[in-house]
Amino acid sequence: MPLGAWRAALLGLGLAALPNGSTAMAQPERPARGAILSAEQGDIACYLRIRDEAGQVRRWMADFDVCGAAERTIGRVVGLRWTEANVMHPSCQGDPSCRRTQRVVLVSGIGR
Repeated sequence: MPLGAWRAALLGLGLAALPNGSTAMAQPERPARGAILSAEQGDIACYLRIRDEAGQVRRWMADFDVCGAAERTIGRVVGLRWTEANVMHPSCQGDPSCRRTQRVVLVSGIGR
């Protein structure tokens, strides 16, 4: 497969080719506003399903403190604030004694 076709295939899968030849998941643009469809507590973060203003529905990580407020705004369009934070690494599998972390961008607040 020619190199250009290979890169196009990766991009079609949501992957981006990095200069060193490895791949990484392409990050969708974070919406400034969206409708909260659901909020669910997970092991490493709260997970929100959000419909953005273009109609795209995606699942986003959020700070645990956001989950309670999000549950009270299901179905409403809200403003979304984002921040980088450390969360428990998935390899910890929810073990509270595990100290491995990963840096992620997550929803840190919701408002009007």
